[in-house]
Amino acid sequence: MLDVSENGIAIQLKEIINRDSQVKVRVNPSNSSDSIEFDAVIVWSSALTNAEHQTRKEDGFRYGLNFLSMSEKHIEALTKYIHLLLR
Repeated sequence: MLDVSENGIAIQLKEIINRDSQVKVRVNPSNSSDSIEFDAVIVWSSALTNAEHQTRKEDGFRYGLNFLSMSEKHIEALTKYIHLLLR
């Protein structure tokens, strides 16, 4: 996880995922033994590159995801986690 807000999350993966794809995500916050699960849609992506600025699959990709649905319990857990990160 690279970044998180109440509306979405930025992640880094080695896999290619198409923009507008719907995905299921699970986050395991360090402040809780419970995981936070949600559905999201990929809204942006960018390829990571090596020093020569050539894209390689092993460099990976960054993705921006917007939350689609999340239980009230998971919204509360995510809000607590965000506040913990901001301290």
